[in-house]
Amino acid sequence: MKLRLNMITLRYLLLFFVLLISCSSDGLNNELPECTEQEQQVFVDRAVVATFTDVRGTIVEDDGCPVFAIKGGPMVEGRNVERLFACNLPDSYKRDGLEVIFSGDLYETFETENICAQFFLLTQVDTP
Repeated sequence: MKLRLNMITLRYLLLFFVLLISCSSDGLNNELPECTEQEQQVFVDRAVVATFTDVRGTIVEDDGCPVFAIKGGPMVEGRNVERLFACNLPDSYKRDGLEVIFSGDLYETFETENICAQFFLLTQVDTP
């Protein structure tokens, strides 16, 4: 009888644990995908000019840029970072107007480039 009670308790504890680790408060998948091989080439021969930690921003779609970007980066080298293109932004975060808290590395931009968002590699993204 006692063994049976322990088995039932163990089953409920196991079920509770599985439910606990599978829950997400916002329904978004924060697992960062790999950038494609072509996207990874962008980072070759570029230096990291800033590292952001827990910065608030907003996801924007087609705000003059044909990619999903994060708007609202901090000041870097005396200029405001308007838009960040993160090739590893999870698909579940690609929603116009979604507020996020993010961390990652900002890569240099060359003067000869005409780009609409600065190259950025996320290390973490979540919602507030």
